[in-house]
Amino acid sequence: MKKITVKKRQVLQKKGDLNTKIFQVESGLLRSYSIDEKGKEHIFMFGTEEWIIADIESNVFSKPTQLYIDTIEDSEIVVFSLDYLKTDQSTKEKLQKNSKLLSFRYRTIEVLAKKEAKKFGYNKS
Repeated sequence: MKKITVKKRQVLQKKGDLNTKIFQVESGLLRSYSIDEKGKEHIFMFGTEEWIIADIESNVFSKPTQLYIDTIEDSEIVVFSLDYLKTDQSTKEKLQKNSKLLSFRYRTIEVLAKKEAKKFGYNKS
């Protein structure tokens, strides 16, 4: 575990990195996103104070990362590994809370997208 200070617009992770880092935001703002084949950014999530942000699939399955992570503001970040997460109970609880909120957000977006699609006569089941 290491605490770092990072200026805004710094890339912490690029797509394709073999990454085992997890970032906990102490102050500032981070975002994770992907970039499509046309170069358009698609934001996956923001990491605000006390939030944990990482490419968990990359961490758990040792796969190259799919997401970029960068700083939107000057930030103080605690960087740690998945192994540390397994041993630190308070960090584990924060990640569980974040996972629940992210899951809720995903379900909400999915419901809203279906309602919007019905307005235009597209009915996907």
